[in-house]
Amino acid sequence: MLSIAAFVSLTHTTFAQQLISKTKEQKQVPWPFPDKLVKPASALILPAHVPDIKKPFVTSLSYIQGVVNEARAKCPAQKNASLMLNAERLNNLTANLKWETKNAFKASGFDIEKSLADTFHFVAINFAAASAGKGSGNKKDYQLPDRNDYSGISFYRIKQLNLNTGYLYSNIVAVKGYDVASLNIYPIPASDRVWIDLTAKQNCNTIIMLYDASGKIVQRQSLDCTKDLLIKKSLDVSKLVAGIYQVQILMPDKNILTGKFIKQ
Repeated sequence: MLSIAAFVSLTHTTFAQQLISKTKEQKQVPWPFPDKLVKPASALILPAHVPDIKKPFVTSLSYIQGVVNEARAKCPAQKNASLMLNAERLNNLTANLKWETKNAFKASGFDIEKSLADTFHFVAINFAAASAGKGSGNKKDYQLPDRNDYSGISFYRIKQLNLNTGYLYSNIVAVKGYDVASLNIYPIPASDRVWIDLTAKQNCNTIIMLYDASGKIVQRQSLDCTKDLLIKKSLDVSKLVAGIYQVQILMPDKNILTGKFIKQ
């Protein structure tokens, strides 16, 4: 038994030595063509030709303005052309626009544009034909009212349309919102007296008019107002017949304050 074990151990040792010897021989295998230099694949790849990238076109506002000025100089009809706009609020329903043109010989008409609360949302709201304004020679004046009951600030501009399909913008103007005085009428219904609370936006003397259902004036009273001060005024309605009545107060700025009450 000992002989067999010794033989097996000797056999395993001899096999292991042969395996190690073969591994060393594999590591020592010479590189083929040792006398020639082998170039790496990356050295054989030629870079593709990339055309020169053109520089981007760069401009500026001054350059654009120069082009516009040059074009105007070449066009006698537009040389020194100008368009100036003014606007103001007449009352809580109307804004009045006035504009002046100079050297607008080829103007075909004007788009009136409005933007509420900011200067970024202009839309055309009306149109006025050219040559209808007053004036002589190369200067003309135009005027046009616009219905405007916006309580905030409104912005206007004029777009002058020319026969050569060109156009010219005016300056932008702001129109304040309507500043309506507060009016309160009570009690409703009323039997003997009606009270009117009024806070005016300016010092003034005004008239309170009372109308019946047919539109007839049945009562008239004067009223003195102080700016931003609450004024209380009572009306004797004890002799009026039962029905619906309307109160109107005409303010100095041409705004009309209205209210209604019921007489029992």
